[in-house]
Order: sequence, then structure tokens, then C-alpha cells
Amino acid sequence: MTRTLARMFPAAAAALLATLVAGCAGLFPNIEKDPDFGQYFTMRASGTAEQAKLTAEGLSGSETEVAKKADGYRGRAPIGIVDLRIEDNHIVGSAGRGPTDLYVEEANNSLKIRGSYGGKLGEIELTPEKLVGVVGTCQYDLARPKGAVWYTGRRSCDVAMSGAELALPTAFEARPVAERALLLAVFLGR
Repeated sequence: MTRTLARMFPAAAAALLATLVAGCAGLFPNIEKDPDFGQYFTMRASGTAEQAKLTAEGLSGSETEVAKKADGYRGRAPIGIVDLRIEDNHIVGSAGRGPTDLYVEEANNSLKIRGSYGGKLGEIELTPEKLVGVVGTCQYDLARPKGAVWYTGRRSCDVAMSGAELALPTAFEARPVAERALLLAVFLGR
């Protein structure tokens, strides 16, 4: 009988493993194949996926509900309540419990944002090949190979570091430079 159990166990273990692998494969389906994928900011990190849909009216997702106003955006984001105004290439207001004062510049296919977001100093740079820097309590070091949809690399929020992937909405590039900076800070900042 012991020999029979010994022979059965590897088969049962293999079947159990196959079931677990098949179940885990559905955790991160290829969401980039969804027909409306290009309308979303999407972040996959620490076993979760966060999305916020970019529309003419604002940014909307499970953690983000920010409405576009004549002079900026107001609502809630992962950092907390946001009330941000755009003045030329300058973003001012509040995010979470702290003030926001960001300066934006764009040159040579590079969007640079520097200043404070939610009371935390930082600087972030976005190019077609990379997203690096700090916004709020999060630090990003992501790269995107030519022709790829996802920026991939590492994200550290507070002290927890994890692998991360970021996809930007296709309409993002068509927005004015300061609005792109604001939207990026709202989605990435914690």
C-alpha cells in the first residue's frame, strides 16, 4: 500500500500544481488586449492592478475620481483629496494633507516635473524610453523598450519595493504639457 501511495502522490502533486498555475495565470490577464485598454493609466505592482480612465471630463478609477475644471482638477486620488490648478507650466494647490507646487518643462521628448506634491519634494522625468524619479512617497525606475506598451522596472512607495509596470493612455500625449504633468502626478503619487 505504501508503494501505491508513493506512486500516486507525484501524479496528484502534478495535477495540483497544474491547477494552481492555471488559476494564477488569470491574476494578470493580458489587459492590454482589452479593446478600451488605451483609455487607461494602468499600474501593475505588488500583485495588484490599478487603472484610471482618462476622459475629457477627468480621470476615473477605483482609487481616483478627479474632475477637470476650467483651471485644473479637483477630486480624490490615492494620496487623498486633490485641488490642483494649472498656471502656465506651474501646478499649485493641495494633494492629500500637503501643498503642491510643481514646475513643468518639456524639451527633447522629455517631460520633467519638479517641486512638491502633497508636501513631499520630488522630481520625475518621463520620456518614451523611461520614467524615473520621485512623486509623493513613491520612487519609480521604469524603462520601456522601443515599441513596447509597458514601462517596466521597480516602484518603491514608503519603504516597500516591488516590481512594477506602467501603461499610459494613448490620448495622454495629446494633452497640454502641464495637464500631462498633473495627471501623471495624480495617478502615480501616494
